[in-house]
Amino acid sequence: MVGDSTPKAGTPGFVDEPRASWMKVPAIAGPAKPSGSPLPPIGSQPALPPPPIGETPPQESDTLNWLGGVSLRLVFFGGLPGLISGLLGLWAVKKGKATNRGEAVVGVVMNGLVFGLLAIAIGASVLPGVFGPERTEELSLGDCFDEPEVVTQSGTDVVEMFTLRSCDEPHFGEVYYVGTLTDTAYPRADEVAVRIDEQCYMRAETHLDLNNADATYYSFYYPTRQGFAAGQRSYECFVYADQDIVGSVRPTG
Repeated sequence: MVGDSTPKAGTPGFVDEPRASWMKVPAIAGPAKPSGSPLPPIGSQPALPPPPIGETPPQESDTLNWLGGVSLRLVFFGGLPGLISGLLGLWAVKKGKATNRGEAVVGVVMNGLVFGLLAIAIGASVLPGVFGPERTEELSLGDCFDEPEVVTQSGTDVVEMFTLRSCDEPHFGEVYYVGTLTDTAYPRADEVAVRIDEQCYMRAETHLDLNNADATYYSFYYPTRQGFAAGQRSYECFVYADQDIVGSVRPTG
């Protein structure tokens, strides 16, 4: 048709079959905006809903602010009283009866640190009584022995004598490693115990038959202060179990 203004197929904005030729693709309409109150401007804060009828919003009070202040002042008095006061101060802030939350938090942190340091110091002061026992009589590698009697000398557990047994007979323990102390002065009980314990633990992997059911526990003996002064430097790692052992627990190969 002359003067036909029908656009050719494939023209932008039009589609080919299966739609009818020359059908213009309609614009996609966006979702209709709901009627009602307009949206608030970007960045504005929505108004909070009013409290229920008959209720009034809680009012802040500073009547218990003294709890946080006391917590800070009690830092130098052992930690625990100030820690409790600080925790009560945080509770008061939560209940709206105090406003100094920062002061209470600082009190809790500082008193907690002081209390923790005091607990560590008290624990360290009793460590020497935990380790041991020391012994006056030395043992040799492969010795099997009955459970010895432990006596207390000047607050320290000491073994004065061992009864040796054939390893084929029921016995308490067996020495699987003998090491040497290299200290020039008698070491502190807690320090030497940690070092010897590490050695006994490592040597157990190579000096014990760990497939043996009697390879259950290990411990050690080391010289007394008097023995050290007399020249004793050896310490003994031994293995024991919940019951008497029969036979050696050391590797046969």
